[in-house]
Amino acid sequence: MFRKCCMCCGSVELNEIIDLGMHPMADTFVHGDKLDRADRAYPLICDLCPSCCQIQLRTVTEPDERYVDADYSYTSSNSSMSRGHWIEYAKSVVEQCKLLSEAIVVEIGSNDGFLLGQFQSLGFVAEGVEPSPVMAGLARKLGYSVKNDYFTLACSN
Repeated sequence: MFRKCCMCCGSVELNEIIDLGMHPMADTFVHGDKLDRADRAYPLICDLCPSCCQIQLRTVTEPDERYVDADYSYTSSNSSMSRGHWIEYAKSVVEQCKLLSEAIVVEIGSNDGFLLGQFQSLGFVAEGVEPSPVMAGLARKLGYSVKNDYFTLACSN
């Protein structure tokens, strides 16, 4: 299915930036019982909304295919460069947003919990929402509070 309007402002004018051809989902491991099935591939096309300048993928896929049907494998703590980025990012958010000490930080797409840990080390309560059962489980094993769900209006209550 292709996106027909901007996911941010609703404009129906979207302009193609680049078409990178057909690609399977990235950062997934296929379960052993599914090795006889071919990876599904999708058009990897980026569009720009001239109204709000949002860049977005044209192809819309089912979230479960990305996070549930295969083991999502990317972790936010996978390299020293990545860890350095998230450490600085947490400090920057606290400073730029002038977070009060009693603030609760909610990370949407909290992955393995590395960023949650950075906010905790800065003295904040940090909660995560992560759609991948594998990543949510990994974060919980590391001691982080993570809800395994998609971030929706119902989840936010």
